[in-house]
Amino acid sequence: IDAGTLEKLQKAVIAARYGEISQIAKTIAAVEPDISNKIANLVEAFNYGELRELLGIGKANLND
Repeated sequence: IDAGTLEKLQKAVIAARYGEISQIAKTIAAVEPDISNKIANLVEAFNYGELRELLGIGKANLND
């Protein structure tokens, strides 16, 4: 995921903007379908805590 997209996604997750996160996940699907699916599943479950961790806002990191 490019830095600009990652930054937009992080900001959307911090603000808990469901629709925006879903749209960004769809754009990521063309490049990283597995990551896109994980993001989509987490946002569908309203699991923003794990999303924050996944995106490096918490403990885990998307690139690990």
